[in-house]
Amino acid sequence: MPREKEIYDTRCHDTGSESCPCFLADAGQCIACPVLRGEQDCDACAWGGVCVYDSYSRGDQAHTRRYIRAPIKSEKSTAAGLHCVTVHTPRHWSAELRQPGSFLMVKPPGSEETWACPMAVFSVASSGELSTIVYRERGPKTQQLARHLKTWEVAGPYRSGLLGVRRLNRAVDCDALILTSGTGQSLLPNILRRLNDNNCSVQIALDPGMDGAAYVVQALPEFAGSLSLIRLDAEIAGCRHQSTAGIISSSSAPLVISLGSDHLHIKVGAALQRDRLWVASNNRIMVCAAGWCGACTVIRRDGSELRGCRADIAPEDVFWSGDWKGERDSR
Repeated sequence: MPREKEIYDTRCHDTGSESCPCFLADAGQCIACPVLRGEQDCDACAWGGVCVYDSYSRGDQAHTRRYIRAPIKSEKSTAAGLHCVTVHTPRHWSAELRQPGSFLMVKPPGSEETWACPMAVFSVASSGELSTIVYRERGPKTQQLARHLKTWEVAGPYRSGLLGVRRLNRAVDCDALILTSGTGQSLLPNILRRLNDNNCSVQIALDPGMDGAAYVVQALPEFAGSLSLIRLDAEIAGCRHQSTAGIISSSSAPLVISLGSDHLHIKVGAALQRDRLWVASNNRIMVCAAGWCGACTVIRRDGSELRGCRADIAPEDVFWSGDWKGERDSR
């Protein structure tokens, strides 16, 4: 695991997949290909193993992710508005849904796509046909989902749930520090599985958040041999307590992962030394998750704009403004 300062080249999560090329190529806004953006040559191409321009020139058609009906098998809820829902999903989705940062767009049956919410998949059953989602009921979108407990409509899988995900995938034989809060816990199982497969040791700092539920703890025994748990700003039985900055400064892990609100990311970014690699949950507002609507737009340090639902961006390229306070997701 390199500890020197890294230049993180921006790529499209969908390059080379069945969803590429997409309509952004027609619009001259392809994230991967500078030629399709109207530039003269391809020197700026972040090569992903496939030439997007060649595919587009041949007239390859993208397979648009479409919503399908997903019957709900079970649902549990708490007084704090936390819902744990298990839905039927296609078996051929299971491999992607187990990848770090993968998620589904979920909406009530028969509703417009503007009602859709991005939902990280907490776990996938061994059969590959059942996926569990944990979410908090907040605004009108999640309230509507809570009222439909027989069937949802889902689209996916999508790949952009983590900023800097390539750093995570390349982490081998190293230590990792994970700070997580609230429903950011839902991203943990897939991340821990990848780190465990890559022979990494993990330390987790956990803040259950406003719902007060450390629900990810039930999934941790599978990885018990390679991790330790500490307490972040909340009571968790048997765990010591430290502040965010204290946790980061006391750890020498070269890889730091923050899973939670933008306010957590800002704290982590302020405390992080420049020679450590950072991965963070992607909290962009997403409506279409395909780059169509622009709700997920990110303004980077150089003033350029990117679609945060498709582009793989480093966290430090998103949280670049010292006075930026983040935004609250009230869906």
